[in-house]
Amino acid sequence: GVDAYIWLMLPLFILVLFLHKMTLQILFVLCLAWAAMYGWLEPLLILLVAIGIGLAIGYRKYLDAHVDITSFWVRNRALLGAHQVKDSSVFGVGKGRASGWWARVEPAAVIVAMCPFLVLPFVAVVTGYWQNLIMVVVGFSLSTTYVPHLRAWGNGRSYIYYVPSLVVLYLLTNPQDTDQPWLLPLLVVAWLSYRKYQAWLNERGKAKDEAFDQALANLRESSLDRVQCIPIANSDEVAWRTGKQVLWGGHGYGFRLLQPYFPVLIDSPAKSASDWNLGAVLVDKRYWPDGAEHFPDRVFELAFENEGYALYEVVGWQPGGRRPQWADDLYSLPAAEAV
Repeated sequence: GVDAYIWLMLPLFILVLFLHKMTLQILFVLCLAWAAMYGWLEPLLILLVAIGIGLAIGYRKYLDAHVDITSFWVRNRALLGAHQVKDSSVFGVGKGRASGWWARVEPAAVIVAMCPFLVLPFVAVVTGYWQNLIMVVVGFSLSTTYVPHLRAWGNGRSYIYYVPSLVVLYLLTNPQDTDQPWLLPLLVVAWLSYRKYQAWLNERGKAKDEAFDQALANLRESSLDRVQCIPIANSDEVAWRTGKQVLWGGHGYGFRLLQPYFPVLIDSPAKSASDWNLGAVLVDKRYWPDGAEHFPDRVFELAFENEGYALYEVVGWQPGGRRPQWADDLYSLPAAEAV
């Protein structure tokens, strides 16, 4: 059994409800694991009590957003990892996603590269309780990477971020192992792997080079607002660095509003501009090389262009909010909230 002091975890469980969707999901999985492996029902009961208290103090909106996002990805699980343009049935110009044996192996390779601590459970250094928890997290990470329906629970490799904390807890509760010969080599491997992972991220970020900075500077100084970004992944950075509104909102309730634009582009930029009173569309030309042909002169004019980006201004645009009827039908928001 578990001592009564475990109920001190209740405030932490309530806090998790309001902080992070994926942390809540892995917590739920761990509660199931504790119950299945050790017969400890208290953590699962505490989580249920936390949800009940959370609903009484405002968690309902967070829960609605959680269900909204997860159900969106369940419906679109076949398009997870899709290229917004190349995998579109309307604008597609070829396969955007990798295929073949490496495409299947690479996610697992990235998971291992991200966290060499994964080797611990398999070299019999960490045993028993902590080994079991690490293997549960790793198993869930692989499941949400490869099992179609579970992929809707988030990018599998993101759950690996929880493994180091389990290793640290193991070392804190087993101080006799801190002077073991395996620890220093493992830390060296972990550091090298971390540096390699950072280099990989930096390489990906090089696409956003001086050309991107120039495009954002131009947009920031312009009077344009309500911007669609292609690819949509640029939306957060554009909003942050320019102060402009963007056609996004993929971090909360309302995820289904993205369906015409993400995970693949279905509606034309002209229709999007009409639906939402867009002032501009910022296009990464390397992501959509033939995008220019989809911006007719009667609707758009080229406001800025360099070797990497094109900013199309909507002809005759005037500031103001607008929501299409299909968006109101999806979420039935009052007109006062239409932006």
